[in-house]
Amino acid sequence: MPIYIVNITINPGLAADPAHRPIDADPASVLGLLLPSAGGGAAVEVPLRFVLRGSGYFVAAPAQPLPSWARSLQSSPQVRWRIGGRVLSGTAAPMPPGSDSVAAVLSELEARHGSNRVRRWFGPEPVVFELRASDARADETLQAHFDRLAPVYDRQVRANPLDRALREVTVATLLRRFHRGDRVLEIGCGTGLETLPLARAGIEVVAVDASPAMLDRLREKARGEGLSGSIELRRLQAREIGSLTAVYADQTFQGAFSDFGPPNLEPEWTGIPGILARLIQSQGALVLTVWNRTCLVEMGLCALRLRPRRALARLRSPVPVGLSRFGFPAYARSPGPFLRPFRPYFRLEELTGLPVVVPPYDFFPRVPRPDRVLPLLESADRHVRGLFPLNRLGDHFVAVLRRSRAAPPGPPVREPEIGPNS
Repeated sequence: MPIYIVNITINPGLAADPAHRPIDADPASVLGLLLPSAGGGAAVEVPLRFVLRGSGYFVAAPAQPLPSWARSLQSSPQVRWRIGGRVLSGTAAPMPPGSDSVAAVLSELEARHGSNRVRRWFGPEPVVFELRASDARADETLQAHFDRLAPVYDRQVRANPLDRALREVTVATLLRRFHRGDRVLEIGCGTGLETLPLARAGIEVVAVDASPAMLDRLREKARGEGLSGSIELRRLQAREIGSLTAVYADQTFQGAFSDFGPPNLEPEWTGIPGILARLIQSQGALVLTVWNRTCLVEMGLCALRLRPRRALARLRSPVPVGLSRFGFPAYARSPGPFLRPFRPYFRLEELTGLPVVVPPYDFFPRVPRPDRVLPLLESADRHVRGLFPLNRLGDHFVAVLRRSRAAPPGPPVREPEIGPNS
């Protein structure tokens, strides 16, 4: 998809800079650096290729001659940039020449574009800047939350029959779509509640997660079951999976899935469908289990308990801590808007509410006589969870998509004549 400069106020000193011409590239690998105009008018947006490492966005520039946007970062470290539809603000800092960070950034750029091209673009000693968003601490807080949760996570799921039932449904859904010998990508693996059943079935899983403690717990469990050879672990956030295109060839995976978390933790998922389209083979399955924006049972139960703020909490974005069962801000999604960016690459095969009649799992302590009530509710749920419009009114929705035959393998990456920031 073409990346264009928007809201440009012409400044003769900037207009001559080739770094301000539009480039065509995968939107997931391009950010728009927002520079103030000399006259104080609308900002100038400079499209730049970037590498995402942890919470830092890294961009490179040739040292000779140093582009005007790079000189701007040197003189004013306060900076704004755009990723998809999201505008971030924070600070820019040059990385020490020859440091490990610089070497890692250049290595990833070379893996994507080739060493000759990167050397031609940036010269022998590039200048590398790290852009760190002011909300980077939120990522670190979220990671710390899941790190603390890792030792008790499995026990908490097992102790709640409603939570266990969710996992049973998603595992069954995955085992119907993926088969022995397949290689699949899991985004947000946690402690492996879906990873391990697939590995036991002879499916190879490349599992990514942002929490080191969750990955360590999964590694330990896989080793204990003799499944380490079937599971490859990588520490990545969902928005960082574009880096996998430098590691795996196009259409490496027979499918992918992401359940219970990642689709609701990232403010934007708009760049992810194109990346998945590159990685997944034609006709491969993509399964997404997403916390829904409209949960009819939750709204009704909270209204009966005279808790209107909680009843309508999912309509807020993000849903604040204290108005959901999560210990962090989360983004509830509606099926239509969330799935729209997938349409150029995937077709929707199945949409299911999970659950629709059964209350959300955090309501389990309030269910009267659960040994008698829950079997009746679960039986009803199995009959209606796939019916329109009830399949859009559950606690979660499970979307099964299929990689289109005719769709292109992800957004085109057309290299510019001058270089990555031209």
